[in-house]
Amino acid sequence: MRHSEEKVAEALKVITEYKEDILKLYVTEYTCACCRANKIERLYPNHIPFLKQEQDSWKNGTVSLLTPGFGSKHDMEGYYIGICDECISTLKEKGLIKNKELINPQIRIINSIF
Repeated sequence: MRHSEEKVAEALKVITEYKEDILKLYVTEYTCACCRANKIERLYPNHIPFLKQEQDSWKNGTVSLLTPGFGSKHDMEGYYIGICDECISTLKEKGLIKNKELINPQIRIINSIF
């Protein structure tokens, strides 16, 4: 089935408008929440982003979804937080963040089997 040039142009216009609308809403740069100096930017800024920002590719750090649980005064809230690679390394060296495999016995068991 062949489409007319008009239909193709119309479809491309809709796709372009959608991409522009999404990019207006999407945060493309975060300042590190630890050092407040380094910037974390999208690795591919011209691509249509994932709807969940923590699933996108980030340069110079990571963006994670922070979802405090029951017992926190911020329970039921959710925040995106950016942390640069330098601060992740520093936090790791100081023991302020833990490798998920070290604190989750299920992951250790699964990894030892495979």
